[in-house]
Parts: sequence; structure tokens; C-alpha cells
Amino acid sequence: MRLDYNPDPWPRYRLFNKMEQNTILHYVNELRKNLTSRLKPNIGLQITIFNCGNEGAVLIVYFHEQIPSSDNFSSQYSKISDVLSSIKQDFVSGDLSSVNFKGTNIMMDQRRIILIKDYNHTEWTTDKAQEDINKILHTPTKSNRI
Repeated sequence: MRLDYNPDPWPRYRLFNKMEQNTILHYVNELRKNLTSRLKPNIGLQITIFNCGNEGAVLIVYFHEQIPSSDNFSSQYSKISDVLSSIKQDFVSGDLSSVNFKGTNIMMDQRRIILIKDYNHTEWTTDKAQEDINKILHTPTKSNRI
């Protein structure tokens, strides 16, 4: 019996690939700044952040009147599919264990916006935050519908 056996042959690699909280916060602050500038002054954004390590993160943005903006980090999930299975949502259902999300996926209903972002650093830039806001606020017109 080997006492020094390590079941994870790449522990340093896994630590290196963990999503940095500062990277997520920088993106969230930029997202909030660009979004609140287009909302009524009394609307606060409550953002729940699920850091899923090597997979990326899930951000849930809620809009509330007369409540200050705030962020809440939840680290209880390591897989995006586990987050989506645990929250009440009607966008993605079934067995999500083999689903991989790439880039930025945006889903909305009347009370919240769900952003699923992969680990790639290009998804977490200031420019990407502005691009995501433009996608969220874009209203389809007859000429650009598929």
C-alpha cells in the first residue's frame, strides 16, 4: 500500500486554473456599472455568483426597487450543471452532466438574468461586459429576426 498516492496527478494545474475571485468581481463591477447607467436610479442589482472553478461561473442578476446593489458569492458548486440543476429555471432541463457551456450564454425571464460564462479569460474582460450588456438590452426587430 502506497501512502504517498495522489489520486489527482495534476493538483498544481487544477489550482492554477481555478477562477480568480478578483477576475469575476472586476467583470461584475463593469457589468453593474454599464447596466445601472441604463436603469432608473432607485433600482438595485443583487448578483449571486457561483464560481465553478475550471468550468467558469454562473451569475444570476436580480433587479429590486429601493434595495442597494450587492454581490453574493456561493462556492458550494464546482460544476455549472450542478448550479443549473439546483436553481429554479425553465431554460435548460434534463441530464446536464455531460453538457459543456462555452463562451457566454445569456438567459432571461421577467425577474432575473442568468449568465453562464466559461473559464476563458476573454469572457471576463471590460469589453466583454459591455458586449454582454448590449446583448441583454438589444430588442430584436423585424429586420434582424431569424
